[in-house]
Amino acid sequence: MKNVFKKVIVVAILLWGSFPIEAIASQRNGQEDVETDTTQVKCKFCYNDGQLIGGNWILLDSIIVTKLYSNTSFFGYVFSSPNKQVTKILKEDALYVSYNDTLYINCHVAMDETLNCYSKAYLGKYDLVFFASKNVANKGVVAASAVGFGLIGGTMAFAASNITSQASSEKPYFWDMRQGFPISIDPKYMKDLLSKKKFLLKEYKNESKHDKKKPEVVMKYLQKIHILK
Repeated sequence: MKNVFKKVIVVAILLWGSFPIEAIASQRNGQEDVETDTTQVKCKFCYNDGQLIGGNWILLDSIIVTKLYSNTSFFGYVFSSPNKQVTKILKEDALYVSYNDTLYINCHVAMDETLNCYSKAYLGKYDLVFFASKNVANKGVVAASAVGFGLIGGTMAFAASNITSQASSEKPYFWDMRQGFPISIDPKYMKDLLSKKKFLLKEYKNESKHDKKKPEVVMKYLQKIHILK
């Protein structure tokens, strides 16, 4: 009986040793199919909204682009460099990166320090930037339903909102360039926003409960009412 037990242990150890290290690391990090473009590319970055508006970009060479999550459309991009100081700036200080004619916003700076990657970002009207991020408990996030952009009336309200949901999902946000904080976009706000466009409101209501919260679906309607291009 003891010999059988020993054999089971040996087999288990052998099987564990044959298990790919990459798969183990992926499970630990909660990441899926990490995609890294090992080609060193050129990009540009800026530290704040003022530099973005003024076109005051800082050019960089030899940047490596990594996509952390295969199941996200916007969120999960990492920009790094063989130069550790440049990597630190891109991770902790830069607010925007522009790469391949696409704008990215740093969720570490805009959202929460626990987020160490970028999201694709799109400039809109009213000094708003549309992007997506993981759901995090961030007291700096304002509920969109509490903010008036002159679109549906109302006044600016500085009400903090705690966000609790699955950390692996993407959630749509505006970055308010005037005030410097992220704004959560929820289905209630989208219905208010579409209230003057009855056919679009009906179309949005017919979306599934899950799809109503998807950044790509929200973006589609923001484009239809010309908040985004």
